[in-house]
Amino acid sequence: MNKSFSHLSPRAAFTLIELLTVIAIIAVLMGLLFPAISGVKDTAKKAQAKNDVTGIVNAVKAYYTEYGMYPVDSSSGPYENKKVDKSLTDVLTGVAAGATRNPRRIPFMEIPAAKGSGTSKKEGLDAGNFYDPWGNIYDISIDTPDYDNELPDPTGGTALNTGTIVWSVGKDETLATGTNKGDDVYSWK
Repeated sequence: MNKSFSHLSPRAAFTLIELLTVIAIIAVLMGLLFPAISGVKDTAKKAQAKNDVTGIVNAVKAYYTEYGMYPVDSSSGPYENKKVDKSLTDVLTGVAAGATRNPRRIPFMEIPAAKGSGTSKKEGLDAGNFYDPWGNIYDISIDTPDYDNELPDPTGGTALNTGTIVWSVGKDETLATGTNKGDDVYSWK
């Protein structure tokens, strides 16, 4: 029984060098792909934040149209550079806790439940605070108590001719001022 192995080709499998080369090429291609995916995610987060700030402004305007006043207590002075917190979201979403300022319990906006849990960053409504896609609470200024339709620009620009502005400080968690554009999202720009 003398079998000959001459029918087998000497090149029947990958060598270790060829396998490592293929793995290296795949790693390089993945390395080029990740920054592109990150850029797309950042663009999507900015679009979501822009929709949110526009939605908040529209909800405040709808509340004003319905009740003839803004949904905040103006007895303590101007409502500027505040957070979109539980006291405001309860009124705008029409939940029972906001019934004092929204007695008809009209839902002027819907806010999705927060994504994330524990110590992770949140997005959406959690404990009454409205979080942006980067996990920061949205900021708001409302033209009270004088109702003159003029608000200071929080970035240091000229006064804004509007009754409500909302903004997100973005991924860097810092409000851009002056010529520093930053990654903020504004309702008025």
